[in-house]
Amino acid sequence: PRHRRIRRDNASNTLGSLWRKGAKHTAWLLIALVTGVTFVGYFTPVGGLVRDLFSLEAHPWALFWIGFFTLFTYLNAGWLRHQVCLHMCPYARFQSAMFDSHTLIVSYDSARGEPRRGHRKEVAEAAAGDCIDCELCVQVCPTGIDIRDGLQYECIGCAACIDACDSVMARIDKPLGLIRYTTERALEGKPTRFWRPQLLAYMAALFSMVVLLIGFLNARVPMDVEVARDRQTLFESTAEGRIINYYTVTLRNQDTKEHQYALSATGLPGLRLQGADTFVLAANETRQLRVALNADASALTQPSHPVVLHIAALDEPSISSNIETRFLGSTRQ
Repeated sequence: PRHRRIRRDNASNTLGSLWRKGAKHTAWLLIALVTGVTFVGYFTPVGGLVRDLFSLEAHPWALFWIGFFTLFTYLNAGWLRHQVCLHMCPYARFQSAMFDSHTLIVSYDSARGEPRRGHRKEVAEAAAGDCIDCELCVQVCPTGIDIRDGLQYECIGCAACIDACDSVMARIDKPLGLIRYTTERALEGKPTRFWRPQLLAYMAALFSMVVLLIGFLNARVPMDVEVARDRQTLFESTAEGRIINYYTVTLRNQDTKEHQYALSATGLPGLRLQGADTFVLAANETRQLRVALNADASALTQPSHPVVLHIAALDEPSISSNIETRFLGSTRQ
């Protein structure tokens, strides 16, 4: 809890406290590192990324972003903590815009709790409220606010103050719920309406987003292919009278399982594919292939011919793609 951490930080350092802090920060760094690797893993195959990290062969940019997100996570979760909720997180701003007097929130019942007893002698026992001003609700709050001052944008709704206050009320034989989930209108003794135009608008917006997400997931193809011609070499001529064109094929297996793919080409008489024409990609793996096509020079009737690269999963023929590109060559014999 926050109050115990503050008490330990203010105490003098001992061998036990230094060991505890060292173990804590080591665990934080490991969690932050896993977070950094996971985030970068959204943009590059995570299996190869982890393997490259252990073999010290990771790409410099991958190392940079892993280090960036590791440091960012460690600083935010380990040092800034509630300052993120107070100054960086947009959730509180959304709360203030979406709340109304019918919204269920963490609230302090001032009509029941005031005037506070505490150590103030001017408050008579008979006239005092249930709050004894122990400030335990403030001590356990992760953002350090006093919920008795009313709702504040720093409140994250964790209900730690509710549990703390209920434990105190139980010890002094008072009813629970001095701090509880309730609405502003309920505290004023007025009825609370659940169904209201604002809530219906939020539900409609949420439903629309869910429908769009489902539609997007259903429209997501299990394979994505990009073909780019080699820009450094337009074509090569061989002594056997054949023309060679080079391409870079980027294939992404966006399915949830491994597939074996076959690559072929059509569009010119005698068009051949050099090198391996079958390969295996794991789920969510991306691979770049260097592909060479060659054709007899006598088959070229113009400087540029359309050709089609066919890629299909051998274990699931419905997963296929046909990519049209150009085959360049000289028509002079």
